[in-house]
Amino acid sequence: MSSRTVFMCCFLILLSPSFGLAENGGGGDAPYYIPASQCNADERKLILEYQLPLDQIHTCRSRTYSVEGREVTMVAVEYGEALGCSAGCIYQNFPAVLDGDKLYPMPAEERKKDWLVSLARLPTYKLQGTSFSCNYPFWQTITRLDLEWNKDTWGWRVSFTEPLVCKWIELPPVDFVQGQGPPDKEQQVYRTWEGSMFVSGEPGDPHWVYDKITVHERRDVLRRQGRF
Repeated sequence: MSSRTVFMCCFLILLSPSFGLAENGGGGDAPYYIPASQCNADERKLILEYQLPLDQIHTCRSRTYSVEGREVTMVAVEYGEALGCSAGCIYQNFPAVLDGDKLYPMPAEERKKDWLVSLARLPTYKLQGTSFSCNYPFWQTITRLDLEWNKDTWGWRVSFTEPLVCKWIELPPVDFVQGQGPPDKEQQVYRTWEGSMFVSGEPGDPHWVYDKITVHERRDVLRRQGRF
């Protein structure tokens, strides 16, 4: 296995929301657990309600959010059998929003934004074509997460802070006539995405709603002289 392959495997594990690297002094190659009693009342509620293993709690975290004057708490528990400890133990991660006395599972914590956004499939993101490029190759850098209550559940509102513009060259499909080559016209396609989308769902299983995404497109005809 090449060094590049090893690097990419490790990078993807780090981005996954369902796993987290060992923290709190456990270190690289030994499983590390804490008593559930070290977690606060909100975190223990998550552990008990979703029956997480009491003898395999790795870490607990909480963060308070204020959403339109409404205070809620994001709680997250890393738990389960430690995996891959030869390279640094990883654990399952369960985040949820505690609103009053009710828990709402979340697909990922805010700190896993890059992983979460990488799973979004924007409307008409790309058709078949060549020379595909965008003004922001890693468009996670121009998105922002805001906690939102939407249709009876909590989730993340993912907003573009700047327009995403992609372009490519496209040869429209045609019916070929025997003895003739393809047409000598290609199209330079420019497509722009703006607005926001909503994502909710279970840990590691995001559900996307593209409710406020706008898409604009421009096509320029290109003539390629002397090809046929």
